[in-house]
Amino acid sequence: MPSTMEAIAELERLVSRRLVTASAKAQGTEYVFADTFVAGFRFHDGLDILPSLEPGDSLDLIAEPGNPHDDWAVRVEHRKSRIGYVPRAINQAVSLLLQTAGQVHAHIVSVNPEAAPWECVRIHLVADVP
Repeated sequence: MPSTMEAIAELERLVSRRLVTASAKAQGTEYVFADTFVAGFRFHDGLDILPSLEPGDSLDLIAEPGNPHDDWAVRVEHRKSRIGYVPRAINQAVSLLLQTAGQVHAHIVSVNPEAAPWECVRIHLVADVP
């Protein structure tokens, strides 16, 4: 099982590469994974449930350490429907946090049915690290 320190180190690496932003909070640090598209949206239930998706909707994040395509895969679900995955460029940090004491939450920022399938839904991923 990975440690919280490994997750924090991975987040710091992403912040240094400007893939995520970080902002201090009163009791810890909040790392915001800003405006990320849902990867694989068109290959899962995403297009089928697109009309029911709304900005502000909460999303469930589920680490899939045994995923045959990516050990760091993180599934994104909306009301028990798989809509895709966290993009590979940032999924290691999210997976590590989900598997340790860190808290990660996600919500929909925007929905654009007219966009290409891989750009229909933008989400925010937020990790609260004590």
